[in-house]
Amino acid sequence: MIPTVVALLMALNMWSGTFNVSTGTVGTTWSVTGLGFTPKVILFYWNGRTATGTVSAASHQQGVGYAVSTSDRGNVTSQSLNGNTNMGADSMISDDSCIKVLVNTLTSPPGLAGAADLQSMDADGFTLKVTTQFSAGILVGYLALGGSDVTNVASQTVTGPATATTQNVTGYGFQPDVVFFFVCSNNAVNTSSTSSRFGFGVATAATQYILSGSSFDNVGTSVTCTYCRAGECIAEAVNNATIAQASCTGFGSDGFSLSWSKVGSSGSVVRALAIKGPSFFAGDFMTSTTVNAQIPETGFGFAPVSVLVASHNHTSASSAGTTQATDQRSVGSASSNSGRNVFSVLDANAAAVGAVSTGAATFGVYQNAQGSGAVDMQTWDSNGLTFYQRNSDNFANFAWFLAVGPAPPPAAVSYPGWEAFGPAVKFDPPDVLPY
Repeated sequence: MIPTVVALLMALNMWSGTFNVSTGTVGTTWSVTGLGFTPKVILFYWNGRTATGTVSAASHQQGVGYAVSTSDRGNVTSQSLNGNTNMGADSMISDDSCIKVLVNTLTSPPGLAGAADLQSMDADGFTLKVTTQFSAGILVGYLALGGSDVTNVASQTVTGPATATTQNVTGYGFQPDVVFFFVCSNNAVNTSSTSSRFGFGVATAATQYILSGSSFDNVGTSVTCTYCRAGECIAEAVNNATIAQASCTGFGSDGFSLSWSKVGSSGSVVRALAIKGPSFFAGDFMTSTTVNAQIPETGFGFAPVSVLVASHNHTSASSAGTTQATDQRSVGSASSNSGRNVFSVLDANAAAVGAVSTGAATFGVYQNAQGSGAVDMQTWDSNGLTFYQRNSDNFANFAWFLAVGPAPPPAAVSYPGWEAFGPAVKFDPPDVLPY
């Protein structure tokens, strides 16, 4: 038998945390520290809350964004007005900031309630700067990735086709291991669109998921819906229907391919963030109506060090092309049993007066804004992880997740005459060096 030499694993650093944005004037900077590493990419998410607390009635300003560098960043953001007899809702997709908040208003376009951009990635965290002054110090959750395992990160704007077809997206310069999709029904970046059209998806080589939702703007009775399922990474749900749907059909050496089964008349604008290096596993689970119920997930093929969780807080995944009433969204992450956070919104359907609620917590990765359901981390296992039901859910609800772990070890290299690389290196025969 020919022995082998196996290389050691590379390094992966992950950190899940929260911070409040600065309310300083344009140009003000602030640093988030304590991570212990220099991030290579950061995911951000928020809902307009300024502090954690139980779910309560409030207008939402939900968004999800990211930063790779001072010139490579983006976000999708939305707003829906609570307590008004005419519904006010808007959305925007951007490539000029990593965090952006829309004004809660009936007026369209709504204006900005604040925006922030990346100033720098630092040795112990990152620094952000105000590009539009924030009207309030909103709370933001984040998941940072760094270390030599993360070999490539890049994003670009993808404009959907005019007809249902296959679209090859290139220009990344590497073959992704995962792609995140930030989706809004709009024909231009950095320009607002009526209705709170929000989409956040993810695709690995094996699996893909989407969370989408909206509230229709300027109607007397609310029309809100959601769309959340496996098998798609892009979807736009509005006015109780999907107006665009796409699945990732594969990764190539320079990007990925999309199969569009439905396209909108105004076109879909998507920010697509690709990452290469770490191991990724996407899956789903059902929450529980029983307090402390264990929710084990296995078969990852690696030991995860962080997880991202998303849900529409409904009892089943959406059927293909069919929305579900009431816009609910939960987005959270964890990098340990103590480092985790979650943000949720509820925008009720068929309400005569806008009925919007928000919640935020640092003791879970899933939150149901219609009740008190919460899922938290139990254990991080060698081939998966275990969630547990911290607070009982109103029903068993569908959620999906993306787990991240160290890069797979490189292929073994064989050298005739060598024994397997282990505690010591020996030669066979011992009196002849293999020069």
